[in-house]
Amino acid sequence: MSTWRNIAAQVGKIGETPAFITAMAHMWFAFSALAVAARYGLTLWVAVPLFVGLAAAKEFFFDLKFEITPPQTVFTSAEDFAEYMLGVVAAILIIH
Repeated sequence: MSTWRNIAAQVGKIGETPAFITAMAHMWFAFSALAVAARYGLTLWVAVPLFVGLAAAKEFFFDLKFEITPPQTVFTSAEDFAEYMLGVVAAILIIH
């Protein structure tokens, strides 16, 4: 099997896992929210701290307190928050 086919097969396997799908969903939601904010005139200096604060409140308060199926831990909330931050970094690098 060629190297490119091997890489494509591995990427295909990664893309099928729920963890990869949720990571991409968190990242692209963050990127999209900041892109929309920038499109409508909100500067990244305002939008990024606002989004980071809302994402932290969502992950470390709301999810830990109210999301019971599956039960959330601080580690899973930290993972989700890190995925949001990847989207924030992508937005800063691409939009700025």
